[in-house]
Amino acid sequence: MGTKRPDGAGAARPGVFALVPLVAVAGAFFLSTGSTLPPAEANVAVGGVQEGPLDADLCPRDSAAMGQRAVYLVDLSKPLGGKRQSLPGDFFERLADRLGKGDELTVFAVSEYALAPRISLGRLCKPFAAADVARATKTRLVAGESECGKLPAELPRALRETAGAFCEQRERLRRRVDDLAARQPAPATRAHLVEAIEETVASPAGAPAPTLHVFSDMFQEADWYSHSQVDWRRWEFAHFAAERESAIPFAGLPSDSNASPATVEIFYLPRPGSTGRSEVRERHQAFWTDYFAAYALRPTFRDQAL
Repeated sequence: MGTKRPDGAGAARPGVFALVPLVAVAGAFFLSTGSTLPPAEANVAVGGVQEGPLDADLCPRDSAAMGQRAVYLVDLSKPLGGKRQSLPGDFFERLADRLGKGDELTVFAVSEYALAPRISLGRLCKPFAAADVARATKTRLVAGESECGKLPAELPRALRETAGAFCEQRERLRRRVDDLAARQPAPATRAHLVEAIEETVASPAGAPAPTLHVFSDMFQEADWYSHSQVDWRRWEFAHFAAERESAIPFAGLPSDSNASPATVEIFYLPRPGSTGRSEVRERHQAFWTDYFAAYALRPTFRDQAL
């Protein structure tokens, strides 16, 4: 028998009209936060059209020049209080600082709509290498230190402009994440986390699968399955899979999907009164370990303090 929500909703999935509020919310959000920055490098004329080597997200237009891909999936469907409100943005900056030259980082927020389980917040590529800055300044960054905010005057002009554009873009995306973290309502809303994860890792054929980084309390909150509506002693992947097959036959990733991210890193946020207890948290993380194992993946959990 499928899980039930307090409002009595059954296992039916939201219809197409459920996307209308999502489009309005997403549109209002991007109008308030602005668009991406222009390319950092000078444009060159190609067939009479001005086009540069980098796009508006600082990513190479030539796919052969692209490096590694990473996705940061932020679940902000539950309110964050106190110091924890800055955590999603803090982790975004850490991931941005890990990028090598040509690497891509895309940020999504988990939505409450099953047919559109994630909303794009932005995309960023790093058009220079840390070694470029080190060579130009004859210094070496301390481990974990960001190039942003450390752009000495002796940097060549082109490198300085490129690095400056990257840092501005990084700051803009940080503000978007912070803005959403500050807006989240109480009580908790639906969070189609499973759907968002699977949409992320199911890369098109031939495309390299991204590394996946998730900030979440890892509670799936849908009509067909809700961690908060299932006794924690029954948080087992077999039970989840049976509920899903009953409600949504043939759901999940197809067997030929390119779903092999090199890394699944979870910034795990314990939920007070539930996964704040070690035995409940262990059961919850075991559930997700089994879930990812079904796709031959192994997650790493980074537990956050309550």
